[in-house]
Amino acid sequence: MPTAATDKKVKQFEALLKIGQRLSSEMQLDRLLEMILDETTHVMEADRSSLFLVDREKKELWSKIAQGTTEIRLPIGKGISGAVAKTGEIINIPDAYADRRFNPETDKRTGYHTQTILCVPMKNPEGSIIGVIQVLNKKRGVFDPSDEEVLLALAGQAAVAVENARYHSAALAQERMKKDLEFARTIQEGFLPQALPAVSGWEFAAQYKAALDVGGDFYDFIPLSEGQMGVLIGDVSGKGVSAALFMARLMSDFRFYATSLSSPGEVVGRMNQILVERSRRGMFVTLCYLLIDLSEGKITVVNAGHLAPLVRQTSGGVVPLEGAANTPLGILAQQTFAEHHYHLQPGEIITLMTDGILESMNKKGTLFGPKRINRILADAARGAEQTGKSIFQAVNRFAQGTPQHDDLTLICLRRKQATKAPKARASKSQGKEEKVSLHVKSDPRYLALVRRNLEFMLAQDEILDQDIQRIVLAVDEAAANVIRYAYQGDPCQNMDFTFSITPDWLTIEIRDYGAKPDLEKIKPRALEEIRPGGLGTRFMKEVMDQVNYDISPPKGTLLTMKKRRSASGGGK
Repeated sequence: MPTAATDKKVKQFEALLKIGQRLSSEMQLDRLLEMILDETTHVMEADRSSLFLVDREKKELWSKIAQGTTEIRLPIGKGISGAVAKTGEIINIPDAYADRRFNPETDKRTGYHTQTILCVPMKNPEGSIIGVIQVLNKKRGVFDPSDEEVLLALAGQAAVAVENARYHSAALAQERMKKDLEFARTIQEGFLPQALPAVSGWEFAAQYKAALDVGGDFYDFIPLSEGQMGVLIGDVSGKGVSAALFMARLMSDFRFYATSLSSPGEVVGRMNQILVERSRRGMFVTLCYLLIDLSEGKITVVNAGHLAPLVRQTSGGVVPLEGAANTPLGILAQQTFAEHHYHLQPGEIITLMTDGILESMNKKGTLFGPKRINRILADAARGAEQTGKSIFQAVNRFAQGTPQHDDLTLICLRRKQATKAPKARASKSQGKEEKVSLHVKSDPRYLALVRRNLEFMLAQDEILDQDIQRIVLAVDEAAANVIRYAYQGDPCQNMDFTFSITPDWLTIEIRDYGAKPDLEKIKPRALEEIRPGGLGTRFMKEVMDQVNYDISPPKGTLLTMKKRRSASGGGK
């Protein structure tokens, strides 16, 4: 004849079987956790239950759902639940207040009185602890070994159900992401030109390859009246659907203003004002806009923080177009955008690109970089289409199948060769100053934009390109000091960067409008004097030939760093 204990055990395991069937049919994690707690409290004849999941990144336990209280977080190893999560051992306490492991703070806060506690680990089929289940205050007596056995079995079922729900949730999220990316790619590609311009005396070519996670690259050819053509290339910060939608609206607005306003600087300025009003925090746009007089070859360039266009001259020289780089769109209101002019000679090719090409990476983690671009462009003369294809092929060979995490976009345009050969053009650095100006916020995220434009500029110089990394690091150190000390980490202040190259000098100016530095504290120090302040200045002095802090402006500081371009000078 069955005993009362045997009868109880049979009923408990029948309940476990039913619970297992119910848990296996629920894939929504929140509902599943509620179901686990309800069934646990009922089967264990307890007053209430809690389920804690392990957060391995934070090394915490957290109760997303707990009966009778709000969410709780506690370190693994702390308290009763934390100890079970750490050791995997069952803890059965017949008198909570007589056990020193019990923390009565929750009781004091809620007015509840804990008497008995049973806490067991939740282990997945691989034996890893993914959480703990804790039941409080058995309605009759204390928790006994048979209760431990039942709760441990229930915890095992719950662990499997939680893992399945997580896998299901992850699969759904992955499927949603896949659909979102397909949607974003459809939007993006739908707004890109479906055909290239066919203009007598000119060749136009474009290459585009979307990243796996869809970036925000865009380009356009905009036919205008009076024999003019607008050429646009740019990159929206961010990826996915939000970047694609942002880009689509931007391109539509840009076309409208390009056809409505005669001045390229005014077009870009109007777009900037719209994006400042529309942008969410942290989203900005770099772009370069060219207005081309198709009959004369005269080009007006407006650059908003983008990589400078490169001109491949008929002599084989490669030079950047002036106008790099100004300020990205969407950062500063009421910003003006300067126009720069260039007369494209017959036979010359202009190449515009996004940073995805320069930052393509191979399996060793090496970036493709601007030097490889220059070598390809300087090679034997090609048409616009062949130039673009050569660059893309070189990038693909270099990457060797490494996953691509940013869009690759390239535009090439060529003014066809005249029957009469043009006069020889002077190469860069022959008495001409090249200049890049950037106006950005004091947010460290924008320093990548500053670095990129400086690297790109230096890579065009046959002398300075040998010391690019050290020069960029010196500028990085100076800019970081401005953010840290002049602005106390405030990301919303203004910073101006100007880079210029003359036949004799590279000059870098960094202007801030914050607290003035104590010039005594930032004097270069010996390496053995390792203390806050001065070590960054020492490095800048080693890399550059002149470093000067001008604190005379009414507000802020102008830092000027200069490096000689002569092969024998500088480069300490």
